[in-house]
Amino acid sequence: MNIKKSTIIVTLNTIVLIFLIETISYAILNYKGVETPFFINKKTTVEGARAGEKYRTLDPHLGYAHGENESYVKNLSPEYTWISGFVVYEKSLSEINHPVILTLGGSTTDGVNYGYSWPEELSKILKEKGRPGSVVNGGTGGYSTNQELLKLIRDGLEFQPDIVISYSGINDRGKYSQLPYPMVSKYQKELFETLAKKSYPKFLPSSITLFKSLFDKEDKSQLYYTFGMKSKFGHSEQYKRNIQLMYAVAKANGAEFVAFIQPFAFFESVHSNDKRIEKGEEYKHDVLSLYKEIISLPKHLNYVHDATQILEDHKDVYKDDGVHLRLAGDKVVAQYIYSNIEDVISEKSIRLKAQ
Repeated sequence: MNIKKSTIIVTLNTIVLIFLIETISYAILNYKGVETPFFINKKTTVEGARAGEKYRTLDPHLGYAHGENESYVKNLSPEYTWISGFVVYEKSLSEINHPVILTLGGSTTDGVNYGYSWPEELSKILKEKGRPGSVVNGGTGGYSTNQELLKLIRDGLEFQPDIVISYSGINDRGKYSQLPYPMVSKYQKELFETLAKKSYPKFLPSSITLFKSLFDKEDKSQLYYTFGMKSKFGHSEQYKRNIQLMYAVAKANGAEFVAFIQPFAFFESVHSNDKRIEKGEEYKHDVLSLYKEIISLPKHLNYVHDATQILEDHKDVYKDDGVHLRLAGDKVVAQYIYSNIEDVISEKSIRLKAQ
């Protein structure tokens, strides 16, 4: 009986000691700025910023993208062509005609999510009017101008675009453009953090990690990552910088660049009175704060247009979130954008014929 009691006491003391060592190790590592799992390293999964949404393809530079295996991509019209994150509104790549109009943006430009988009409507306008040219849609839900810029440089130039369009603004607030690393999406951050944590031991991760650090200053099993230099730019400065860089990249490659600050139901809009439309106060505050700072850009950059008021004379154009548009709204946007690039299309067409 005494032996059994002694065994129980020793076991309990051992468990308490192990727990105490793990607790102290966890505290020391956290004090040093190292976040480790406590006691047991549970299997981690990457839920991602796009959890529950329509993106399941990782992208090393953009964080995530639409992939060809998604049902939304597979269900595209047979009249269109899908290639590596772009919807080409032609039956095949061989049918792409210049001038090529490349569109960039977030979910309000995305050609996959909703079965329609303003770039698709723009393509229809060209065909209806018998104008030459093809529209290539690179919009992806959640992308801010940070990802637009990267996508233009890495992929967009492959289409040798004649006109590059950015339809943006909404996603350049805090959620999708987080400071101080706005060029790194929330999904990328979570992915890197998850991958790094996978290197911790299954049991007593804090204790083992601390003891390893005492004897091995460079833990070969530990993954490290960097998001680069912390940006000194605020959200509005970041937006302006990205727009200017996209303009420079486009011009350097022989393309015209046009940017449109997209409409928002709560920015100086009659649609804000629509009781059907609801949006969180924090979201509205973030977007409105940004818009108040960037709305003056068209006065200083002649390639930036204020499109925030183009839906004021139209009813039932917004969906319930006051951000995304119904088909009727996208038709208005497409017509507005066409009217602003019509002369550029004509000029590019004349130059192409002369070559």
